[in-house]
Amino acid sequence: MSVWGVVASAAIWQVVGKDWDKDALPLGWVSFSTEEANTLLETGGISHLLVEARADILHESLVGAADSHGITLVALITGQAGEEVARQRGVPLRVRQPADLHEILHPHPISLPAVSDTATTPGLSIAVWGPTGAPGRTTVATSVASLMAGRGLRVLVIDADTRSGAIAPALGLLDEVPGFIASCRLADRDQVTPDDLRRLAHRYEHGGVVVDVLTGVTSGRHYPEVTADTVAQVVAMSQTIWEVVVIDTGSDISPAGREPQPSETVATTCLRVADEAIALCQATPVGVARFARVIDDATTLRGGKPFPAVLNGVDPARRSLSDEATLREALRRFAGVSTLQVIARDAAACRQAEMLGVSVADCAPGSAVVSGLKALAGGWVEDAMARRRRHGSAAPEPRPAPSRRKPRQKTSGSGRWRILTKRVFALR
Repeated sequence: MSVWGVVASAAIWQVVGKDWDKDALPLGWVSFSTEEANTLLETGGISHLLVEARADILHESLVGAADSHGITLVALITGQAGEEVARQRGVPLRVRQPADLHEILHPHPISLPAVSDTATTPGLSIAVWGPTGAPGRTTVATSVASLMAGRGLRVLVIDADTRSGAIAPALGLLDEVPGFIASCRLADRDQVTPDDLRRLAHRYEHGGVVVDVLTGVTSGRHYPEVTADTVAQVVAMSQTIWEVVVIDTGSDISPAGREPQPSETVATTCLRVADEAIALCQATPVGVARFARVIDDATTLRGGKPFPAVLNGVDPARRSLSDEATLREALRRFAGVSTLQVIARDAAACRQAEMLGVSVADCAPGSAVVSGLKALAGGWVEDAMARRRRHGSAAPEPRPAPSRRKPRQKTSGSGRWRILTKRVFALR
């Protein structure tokens, strides 16, 4: 049963409370302040939260708290400015009177748009996977997306790592609501639409490169709305909007023959449904050991679809000492991988990209890292271009609302530190 909480001014609740159907909409609590509501959310007991769409009530902290507890947030529009406040806070569900809440609880089913060969070819989906231990998923995913967007393709990055999502801070995006979780929440109610995905996506822009991002989370908590069905639905619908969908899958996958645990659902599903995927192996002895333990299970999930292995972070200065050859031999013997691509290590370029909040491809286009990434992405660019030509070139679709992220401005050294500080505190 759905239990509601309400956060509104006393004057609005006097009006709304008179029409509240407590039998159909069980009421858990009513609060007149954001601070008290944040405290009440910690106690649990509600599944839905109705909040008056006023800037001082529908606060970012309340949106984040509801999202972190898996509570469905609904904005109550009480004035002309309410729609804009709800849009800025990234709240897609909006009502104007309590009677409208019945439609939230009992929606009319909305099916996925049909994709047929006679209509349009779905975009190319690419899963970037690697085992636990920071093999470079975020760096590779963001840079591949930038490289492909630089070729004129419409690109979306999905941060599907529900344990340690890092794409938003890596690209300097201050997200109020994780777009991936919000999309899955709508999909769980069969309410997700292309316009929802466009609205929930943040926009990254640098030097003419434009990439949309469905941001992830860093809390590591379980989100009941993130299931195999909702993840597959979000990916499939994204492919009807963007020409390329790059997915940072996270690391946890289910062993062959066992149903995935909640923490394993996302990566397991993404590997199964993605058109293309890569398996990243950190170029260290520990990274090879971790890779060897799980690569068979990951390969099984791909079901025979392409799944090249990539040795990431090879130190060019040590090639003369046969480090790369040693790691290649270990992968061949213990993981059964005889063919793999190599991405060189460039710590200075990666560190500079992190400080500036841009992808490595945009920060250091001439670095050895980017050279390896270009070789990796070359075939995908050709595939995406072929899909475009198959049914005619499509112009980029307009976004229904401007991005919540302010345009990037050139900053001084001290300005960059202020941006970095904001990002650090946003992660806490």
